Amino acid sequence: MITVKITIGDTMIAETTGRPLAFTPRFDFRDLQLIVAGYADPAGRERQLPDTFGSMQWLWSQDEHFRFDQGSRELCSLTFFVPPQSVSMPHVHDEPRTQAGGLRADAAQGFVMPQTTVFHCDPGATELRCLRDVGVLDRKLDARLGVAPDVASSSRRGRWSAGASAIPRGI
Repeated sequence: MITVKITIGDTMIAETTGRPLAFTPRFDFRDLQLIVAGYADPAGRERQLPDTFGSMQWLWSQDEHFRFDQGSRELCSLTFFVPPQSVSMPHVHDEPRTQAGGLRADAAQGFVMPQTTVFHCDPGATELRCLRDVGVLDRKLDARLGVAPDVASSSRRGRWSAGASAIPRGI
């Protein structure tokens, strides 16, 4: 795998690695979020915080949760909130092909990761795409990184451009 630098959120620079998260994504219907993490409940998430850095919701903020391990600086968990607004698109670009991989932050620092604004679900309900900008659907992407089983993230011009693309299982 070729290492690529990606800007995440407002200031975080990370490089791709060959190690995606091993956690199976789960959907939280109460809070409408997709969680990719080793913890099973809010208490587990709280226990993880002292050993990680990244983005997360603070009082009145609307950040997605991207947490990196303090020691290795590798991505260790993700939470994407499913936005309330859906969009329909006649054609969605599936290129480029998804490459499995993880992320390693250049520096251990907090950053802002705004939530996605719209979602798109294909007619067969086989894939859910959460997007920060609906214009991403019309343009070809530079890369799709499979950050966990059945979860890919997209970049365009070196910036994280789509929140998540997930294939829901067992829903």
